[in-house]
Amino acid sequence: MHCVWKEVDDGVVCVSCGKHKPKPTRRNCTLSKGAGDKVARMTSAVGIKPCGGCNKRKRKLNKRYASEAFENARWIPAMQYLHVTREMIAQVPGDVSVIVGIPRSGMIGASYLATMLHLPLATLDGDEVKMVGGGSRTQHMQADMTMPLFFDDTVMSGHVIKQVRDSFPKAIFASAFANPLCGLQPDILGMPLAAPHLLEWNFMNSMFINNAGFDLDGVIVRNFTGEPLLLPRKQAVGAIITARPESERETTVELLADLGVSYKRLIMWQGEALPGVDEVAEYKAKHVKGYGMDWYVESEPPLAELIAEKCDAWVICPTNGAIY
Repeated sequence: MHCVWKEVDDGVVCVSCGKHKPKPTRRNCTLSKGAGDKVARMTSAVGIKPCGGCNKRKRKLNKRYASEAFENARWIPAMQYLHVTREMIAQVPGDVSVIVGIPRSGMIGASYLATMLHLPLATLDGDEVKMVGGGSRTQHMQADMTMPLFFDDTVMSGHVIKQVRDSFPKAIFASAFANPLCGLQPDILGMPLAAPHLLEWNFMNSMFINNAGFDLDGVIVRNFTGEPLLLPRKQAVGAIITARPESERETTVELLADLGVSYKRLIMWQGEALPGVDEVAEYKAKHVKGYGMDWYVESEPPLAELIAEKCDAWVICPTNGAIY
């Protein structure tokens, strides 16, 4: 995730990590939960090692003086993307000739709009618009660029808007979500969405998962059935940390292989008896801390909150959309 800059009197400040600079630049963001994290970084920089009391104070400070980023952070489910796109239909001008999706995530909303409005669907390939479907009678036609509407899922920096407007000056640009701090805004907007945000349809292909831990049942697969939910395939997740017992490792490894799930470590419960909620929270938090993970994704809300209290990672709960 890159810094998201907000203008202040003497330059810009990142709303996610608090970094202050004279002018905006492309910079990897160091997310902060609050004042406790900032104090911890300063003491670490001068060589002071944290003790148990330091960590408790850090969590209290984070809770009392939470960062703007932590307060704004949210998980956006795919169904919300479709709902927002549906609400945008009334804003689409009647003379739009073709819907052009920005690959890949923009194609979801573009396909929905084109279907609901009975318009041809195209995609942007470099600087070229290519038809991808408009019914059997038009599947070999060239895109009618009289009044194209380009569609993307999100606008963060405005780079894609600039690219489209430079190449297609008459085009309409629409987006389901847009960063309200971005200087370039779409012509048609579903809703503003401040950073940081985590998109269900994009998260498993993002850079976040390299140093993230994941619950298995309820996140990667459905509870009890083993049917796929969120599958990391493009990149390997840092670890899958599950309360499944070690005795089920062989069948679990086979399941993950069948689903094409990519992971670096599979950590399973070593005890014989099934653990209680507090035990599971302690066990998962221990491994999240031990591997220095930035994120953990947990399916159960009460457990997610407990894990967050016991480690420094941002704990995401897709079930209720909260980030702890």
